[in-house]
Amino acid sequence: MNREAPLNILLVDDDEFARNLSGRAFEALGQNVFEYSNPQDGIKAVEQDPKLHRLILSDFNMPVMNGFAMIQKIQEIREKERVALPMAYFIYTGNVRDLPLETKLCEAGIIVKAKPIRLPTFQEIVRFTRELIS
Repeated sequence: MNREAPLNILLVDDDEFARNLSGRAFEALGQNVFEYSNPQDGIKAVEQDPKLHRLILSDFNMPVMNGFAMIQKIQEIREKERVALPMAYFIYTGNVRDLPLETKLCEAGIIVKAKPIRLPTFQEIVRFTRELIS
């Protein structure tokens, strides 16, 4: 059987329960998860190895810096380092009905998912990312 290598996922959420639940869901799907409770640590992880992660899932609302600002910084790092490998960007939020925000995120190449995320959505995120990077 031809089994695909696991994805390296950067997961950033200040809510410990949500972060742990999301991390366990991705691990149950056979993926490698790197969890961080704040955007600054997620950015540092990408600075250390801009090619490691192929998927970012971040909460939108976090103290100090929101998920959108974090992803913009990560995109800048990858551009500066000339990383040509595709990466999937997802933000989850309880505020999906904010059309101007959702439009702004989509224009930046970020897919928005509504909280709470259930297992079929995690499967969809992994499937989408695999198609993107293949």
